[in-house]
Amino acid sequence: MPDHLAVPPGTFYDSNVAAYQRLLEEIRFTVEKALPTDLKIHTATGRVKKREDYLEKIKRKAYVNADSDVEDIVGFRIVCLFIDDLDRLRNIVESQFMIIDSTDHVAGDEPDRFGYMSQHYICRLRPDLTGPRYEDLLDFKFEVQCRTIAMDAWANISHYLAYKGEEAVPANLRRDFSALSGLFYVADQQFQQLATRTIHVENESETRQAQDGDRNGISVDSASVLALLRRTYPNRQEATREDAAELAHEVNVQTEIRDIAQLETILLDNDSEVQMLEIQRPPVDRETDLPTTYASVGAARSALGIEFPNFKVGRNVKRS
Repeated sequence: MPDHLAVPPGTFYDSNVAAYQRLLEEIRFTVEKALPTDLKIHTATGRVKKREDYLEKIKRKAYVNADSDVEDIVGFRIVCLFIDDLDRLRNIVESQFMIIDSTDHVAGDEPDRFGYMSQHYICRLRPDLTGPRYEDLLDFKFEVQCRTIAMDAWANISHYLAYKGEEAVPANLRRDFSALSGLFYVADQQFQQLATRTIHVENESETRQAQDGDRNGISVDSASVLALLRRTYPNRQEATREDAAELAHEVNVQTEIRDIAQLETILLDNDSEVQMLEIQRPPVDRETDLPTTYASVGAARSALGIEFPNFKVGRNVKRS
């Protein structure tokens, strides 16, 4: 690396900006590949700090060494849905990058500091990465931020209002500001509780359907449909929560089916014909363009289409 005490910051930035862009793409690729399919991510975005912002920060902070002092020239932010997801994201960052330093603005913070809640990691690429693709990127630091949607929303609002801390808020607005930030904090906690309760309800529905021979009276909702699909089509691709919710909506607005027992009967009665359709007109895998088989929700929709010729697929279908 060059002697940064002798190289003007602007020159240093200009000579490395292409490498920064390559580093950003490497981070993006690594994160996207490492994210498990069951971890719902709202956004995963990155940026290379603009030249003018980089120079302004050096001046404002009185930095001397451009490469080591400015640690967020390349930044990447992952926005998840729930607080518990932050632990999973930390495990991903730890496994994929070398963490040099970390700051946790989530654990232990008071609600009135909610605008600053996120987890920050200063990282480098792992030193075991070798070859020309990595050799000029290994010395660069970069920042990874992890937040929930609620944290990100409040942080963006605070940033827009230019409130860097409570002391920057006009005195006659501080009470409202604190109350509003507290509401975001409470919302984040409630979102997590709702997510936990949703999983509990799904498990309860699956247990009830497995143990209760009489399924009359079990309403058609996302939890009961998800359990039904798992039980009816154990060898097909499992439905997601979104799949089950959409199918439940379609059933409720287009048919007179009012409990899981009725829906189960229709799926079982039409299963042999669904299998024949699958052989005659197999679905095509979008990635490989090769014939494949129905996922569980596709098989269920085919059965419903046989039972109800006017059955339509889509979240925006209206009651017939």
